[in-house]
Amino acid sequence: MPDFSKAEFLPSIIVPGALDYITPFRRWANATHHKKISESIRQGLVSISGYPDQPERYTWKNLRSLFFTLIDQDESLKQKRSLAYANGAVWSSCADSTVIALIFFLVALAFYFIGLEEAFPAAMIFLIIVAVSIFGSIVCTKRQVEIAIEQLEIIGLKYRTSVEKRLNALDQ
Repeated sequence: MPDFSKAEFLPSIIVPGALDYITPFRRWANATHHKKISESIRQGLVSISGYPDQPERYTWKNLRSLFFTLIDQDESLKQKRSLAYANGAVWSSCADSTVIALIFFLVALAFYFIGLEEAFPAAMIFLIIVAVSIFGSIVCTKRQVEIAIEQLEIIGLKYRTSVEKRLNALDQ
């Protein structure tokens, strides 16, 4: 059974977590990083074909299903997928940490401005957590792109005709 003796502190954890979950803040925290990863994969798929890139035609939305289908049907790509999932878990945790620490930073700053001077060190600690989390997101994004490049190398060697076929279908 859970120990509810400290239940009065529960809202201080549940509320920021719920805000992170139900608001678009987490998506916003990862938007730039997600765009970088998906654009890297999109460009990589087009380059496999040797076709000139047409970003308005060869969009990530049009190529995403091809990429994941190829990964799902090849054992070596599935192994790389496991690395991508693990890295993605850390990546999304960094986004969560950024948002939650930012919420706590703003609350602590508000307490400081209404006269609670002890809140200032807490605000600075939360600001440091925000900075470390953003750095973590950058590192994880770089690693996710590296994993995708490794996957694209295998796709280029084994599935070039599938990629060309998909691009040809988009040309019509």
